[in-house]
Amino acid sequence: MFDTYSFTQKRENKFVIKPHVHDKYEFVYFFSGKGTIKYMNNVFDFAERSYFVMEPNVSHCHFYSEQSNCLIIWFKPNERIKLKSTAKNDLQFEISTLCQKIRDELERKALNFDKMANAIANEIIFHLIREQDKKEENNNYLLKNTIKYIDEYYMTPLRITDLADSCGYAVDHYRVLFKKETGKSPKDYIMTKRQNLAAKLLTETNMAVSEICYYCGFEYESHFSRSFKEKFKISPLQYRKNTQRDL
Repeated sequence: MFDTYSFTQKRENKFVIKPHVHDKYEFVYFFSGKGTIKYMNNVFDFAERSYFVMEPNVSHCHFYSEQSNCLIIWFKPNERIKLKSTAKNDLQFEISTLCQKIRDELERKALNFDKMANAIANEIIFHLIREQDKKEENNNYLLKNTIKYIDEYYMTPLRITDLADSCGYAVDHYRVLFKKETGKSPKDYIMTKRQNLAAKLLTETNMAVSEICYYCGFEYESHFSRSFKEKFKISPLQYRKNTQRDL
């Protein structure tokens, strides 16, 4: 069992909580109200039956556009907890039901209500862990799909934010997982693909350098030439001269 501390709180319209961090996990569930929470590279508009969980030492801030009633649960990190910062809506009412039970215990203050609230809070924590573990498996599959997508379409315009969104990850987290999987950042992975294709076309075709530039996905020739020279130490034209066979 995790030791938790639960309490309810009312926050007024236009109430602002400035960027801050905790040395513990923070779970917040909204019984009512509306507002916005910002954390890492994410912005989430919360409403009734929304919740978020913040890891220790993750900066976050809140803005309340309506009077809001919420349940807050704090619990300390340990090796058994593997939760990542997230914010979402409780579409299945599973979290909502448990949060309402805790509110009832806090309001009634029956015998051992604090122990009962702690037990229910633990159920919420394990539910979140189970949910995120399942999501992680799905997102690893989606991550590999984005790599396959890049392998097919690296010559086209690609945005890292779009690739991260398709996995449900913040951009910084996506970069970390991508590098763990491929050994390169998404930007370097795409650039290497384009550079290698350009080298192949310079050697095996008579396409103009400008055509190769745009075919490989570079927007400007100057960027293409600079990037190519950084990798191969010579200009595209010199590379062609050194490697091209008679065509």
